[in-house]
Amino acid sequence: MMYLWGNQEPTATPDAMVQPFTTIPFPPPPQNGIPTEYGVPHTQDYAGQTSEHNLTLYGSTQAHGEQSTNTPSTQNGSLTQTEGGAQTDGQQSQTQSSENTESKSTPKRLHVSNIPFRFRDPDLRQMFGQFGKILDVEIIFNERGSKHQQIMGLSDDEWHHVLGIWAKVEPDLSAHGQEVIIRLFQVHPETQERFAKFKNLKTIDELKSSEEVKKHGTTVLTALGRILKLKNNHEPELKPLAESHATKHKIPVKYLEFICEIIVKVIAEKHPSDFGADSQAAMRKALELFRNDMASKYKEFGFQG
Repeated sequence: MMYLWGNQEPTATPDAMVQPFTTIPFPPPPQNGIPTEYGVPHTQDYAGQTSEHNLTLYGSTQAHGEQSTNTPSTQNGSLTQTEGGAQTDGQQSQTQSSENTESKSTPKRLHVSNIPFRFRDPDLRQMFGQFGKILDVEIIFNERGSKHQQIMGLSDDEWHHVLGIWAKVEPDLSAHGQEVIIRLFQVHPETQERFAKFKNLKTIDELKSSEEVKKHGTTVLTALGRILKLKNNHEPELKPLAESHATKHKIPVKYLEFICEIIVKVIAEKHPSDFGADSQAAMRKALELFRNDMASKYKEFGFQG
């Protein structure tokens, strides 16, 4: 087929007017990216022959005549524009894979709040270890124990409730103490394993008939009573107690939490009319201050508790 140039009114000889159509050169890529119509292979040229054209991608500062060294040509697929220039699907996939690998290999620091007071570093390691390797764990303490469990000191009215009910307990410390220790061993049997002299007491009757159990209960409540009576100024009384529990007996803080809760329950059972909601709340607050200060001293003595 022939194509005629000009109008249809011939002004010269037919041979002079009729010329074969020559292939039009493919336009060069524009400076600022590739138009969508050039994003797929061009399969039909103007001479009726089939071919494919490679598209060279130029950076924003690269001239048309310069040879691209960092951006390969593409034939199929979508293009993604980044700060570094255009990328093919393959390049994007490789980049994302590299970023994901780097992200996975970079340690992440998590801040966890509202954990139970009795939790220590090993507890957090066990809880979160199932999701990945744990490199480091730290529970931050201040002068009153765990940062997330810090509470204000008791008011005069609260101390009045605490010391008022303790005045009811003190005349019979041995009975109260015995009940506290027996209940502790029943509800939390792992605590009994800490005491060699109590390990062989298997039944409730054996525990009740044991003078050692009664004696130990009396010792516990006597020491606690001295600390409560000093209110917030219990440092001289608490420090030696914390030292013996940390360096000799190795009593975890969570065991202190166990026994404090049982003390509240035993008092409530023995003195229901004198130990109402306000008194119980005040006693729990005082016992929490006691645990916080014990935990703080534990760290001073190098015991994580």
